Amino acid sequence: MLAGIRSDVFMTTILKCATGLLGAACVVLAVFLYEDEEKQIQSRIAEWWVRVDDRRSALLYAHGRFVLRTFELSTAVLDRLFGSRLWSRRAIGVSGCLSLVALYSSIWLVAGGRTSRSFTASRYSPAFTFTPGCVSGARSWGFQFSPL
Repeated sequence: MLAGIRSDVFMTTILKCATGLLGAACVVLAVFLYEDEEKQIQSRIAEWWVRVDDRRSALLYAHGRFVLRTFELSTAVLDRLFGSRLWSRRAIGVSGCLSLVALYSSIWLVAGGRTSRSFTASRYSPAFTFTPGCVSGARSWGFQFSPL
């Protein structure tokens, strides 16, 4: 936008100016229009407002149906995955497995994801062992040590 002006302040100023101009236009119309012209304009505004309100009601109804269908689908998926009972062996087992998947996935992401190097240890840089050597840099699963 303009240098030194925040966008929220700029938009607020624009909206205030537009509201002021709309109010001034309404005052001018009220002063210079005949009574029958005012009634025509008022009737058009009322019709427009009814159409807007009907559209809003239709959109709220469609949104409510969408949310309800989404909740029904998620309930069906979770019931199929965990079972219908809240505390059961199946629910505890599935929860534990998903927790391990989340743990290993986060470790994998933090460690840098899949790289061109494999995860197996070579004879020069064993994985997760502290052999004498110098650190050559971080790789996919921690540091790789190279012999002196």
